[in-house]
Amino acid sequence: MLDDMGICVLTRDIILFLLDRDRGIFRSGEELAKIAGVSRAAVGKQVSHMKKEGIPIMSRRSTGYMLPHSADVIVAERLRRGLSGIVDVQIHEYDEVGSTNDVAGDMARIGAGEWSVVVAETQHAGKGRLGRAWDSQRGGLWLSVVLRPDMPPRSVPLLSLLAGLSVANTINEHTGLDARVKWPNDVKLNGKKVCGILSTMSADAQKVHHCVIGIGINVNNPILNDLQGIATSLSQESCGKMGDRRIVDRTDMLTILLRIMKTEYDTFQTDNGTSMLKRWRSLSETLGRNVTVVSADSSISGLAMNVDSDGGLIIRTPDGETLTVHAGDCLI
Repeated sequence: MLDDMGICVLTRDIILFLLDRDRGIFRSGEELAKIAGVSRAAVGKQVSHMKKEGIPIMSRRSTGYMLPHSADVIVAERLRRGLSGIVDVQIHEYDEVGSTNDVAGDMARIGAGEWSVVVAETQHAGKGRLGRAWDSQRGGLWLSVVLRPDMPPRSVPLLSLLAGLSVANTINEHTGLDARVKWPNDVKLNGKKVCGILSTMSADAQKVHHCVIGIGINVNNPILNDLQGIATSLSQESCGKMGDRRIVDRTDMLTILLRIMKTEYDTFQTDNGTSMLKRWRSLSETLGRNVTVVSADSSISGLAMNVDSDGGLIIRTPDGETLTVHAGDCLI
């Protein structure tokens, strides 16, 4: 398979995998060429291309190539191997896109299979809720997953809850931090947003044709100054006592995320989300608190009591009325 510059993606991924496996050690071009089954010149071409993408491969004449231990890079081949036998994922990796949701949506419309995953190092038109811009600098995990669930359109919001639950459990498993979910589509750490989720779908009145689950996680990327009070990153939350910032392995994290998502999704398909909602409630920072949900034409305040079987938030207003809202910005 060739990318837009005519570079063989498979060969690129193998070379990067080999350098990632032997981080901190120089490997000769001849050695890499032999293992990858390509010419020495092809290895040089691949390395030059990866350097242009921002991958900090070091080159030394007569010695070869080396990937430093500190390099923050997603290694697609390591991801594929980590998911082998668990989910038949199709990884589509980009250096920069407008929006991974847009790319994945285009792929889905022309027949991309379930668990096609679009990952980008940066997005220049990343999207949040209500069309808001989403800052997507290098170092984050910006991805979209194509799903083709057998479910009615009204239940699609459950997939956002499933994705949020999967992200929170991934963070907790991979970093030891205490991530919580916030209705309808955020994950938070210490009260600050660390992940946003944006789901889109193609459907008719009765059936969903496909869904695209967009996930944006602040991992090692910098947080803009004007967002410091409301957003955070895994790296920032993992600082040691001396303030040293930990670089989180994004490949490992994405592997764990897709494993957990696949497990949750398989269970979801058999019990219509019953057990997923139970797990979501256990990690919720929304339920049991006074909230205000603001939508385009209304604002509802009250105590967040529960989420219903379609993912709607059940609110008891101060006058004792019980209402269910299915979308909106939830302010706590």
